[in-house]
Amino acid sequence: MTIRRYADISGTSSTKGSLRRRAVTGVLGALLVALPLSACANGGGVAGAGPGTPVPSTGASASGERIDEATLKESTLTLPAWTNTAADFCPAGEYTFTDGQAPTKDTMTVDIEDVAYVDIDADGSEETVAMLVCYIGQAGEYQVIAFDRDGTGPIETVGTVVMAKLMDEPDGSIVNMDGIRADGNAVAVRVGDRYVCCGGDPDLINWQWRSYGFSNGAFTQVSGDREFPPSR
Repeated sequence: MTIRRYADISGTSSTKGSLRRRAVTGVLGALLVALPLSACANGGGVAGAGPGTPVPSTGASASGERIDEATLKESTLTLPAWTNTAADFCPAGEYTFTDGQAPTKDTMTVDIEDVAYVDIDADGSEETVAMLVCYIGQAGEYQVIAFDRDGTGPIETVGTVVMAKLMDEPDGSIVNMDGIRADGNAVAVRVGDRYVCCGGDPDLINWQWRSYGFSNGAFTQVSGDREFPPSR
């Protein structure tokens, strides 16, 4: 298939980059600007795309050429916008990653936190799917994005699989993510109903696996729970 070009590979690395879930300088100030303190202390809710709601892609088709994790983490990638709480910190555009981390506004970062390989268009070749987080102080807003490449050509952005949004109080929507994997031709994402940081209790999070399939240029939920149980 013909794929629209979105981003070029800026470099490769033979060493897998370590994930860095670290506090960023100016954490308290950033949280005061971006979020109520209760969202950090007690965990927030997420109002991401609802179950079965198509998430528009960037327009690229998928031809299937997996990108090894080390290369992805040392590349310049074109990312869709974070459209929720992180919108002001992580707008759409090119991000240059080093060791899986790219700088953004106000000393914040976008981190690649997980990578999986899924044949999203059932053509026998695997595309590359990454779970990324836009950090806002110690809190972060997640987005799962599919990428593709034709041979050794440029990395293409297929589109957003699912996105989360930090909120002051849980409302039954997705707020947290903790892993991705293949589920046949669908992308399975482990999602949670709140984000806990700053000494909060992680046992308050309700975790579920939900799977998203690619059809007609967009991802929609195809299996898994479609709502969370009542907040703990």
